[in-house]
Amino acid sequence: MGVACIGVGLYVHRQHQPYANGVSATGTVTGVKQDKSSDGVLYGRVFSFTTLNGRKVSVTESEYRSARPDVGASVQVSYLKSDPQSARIVEKSFWMPAVFIAMGALVTLASLATLVSRRAR
Repeated sequence: MGVACIGVGLYVHRQHQPYANGVSATGTVTGVKQDKSSDGVLYGRVFSFTTLNGRKVSVTESEYRSARPDVGASVQVSYLKSDPQSARIVEKSFWMPAVFIAMGALVTLASLATLVSRRAR
């Protein structure tokens, strides 16, 4: 379970980094997609940007959050030149992935400590 949390944290962090060979653009949050569940409502950002060749692209973010996004907000976008639909929002915030990584490290260390203490008996 600990290793899985670390993996999720690293995956989430990576999803908000620019593509290595990608193109950067400034986009705008143009809409909000809602996902209703028994836990409440989660929101995904719909953002639009213009590619280098002038093509207007609209993408719905795959990650949903509990806070409703601000329509009209400016966002930094990274996309692959060959696949603009792969665009993702680049964010500097590292708190959510850090929580997953820290939780995973604690669970992993606690599990290892328990395993070592049981073997020592």
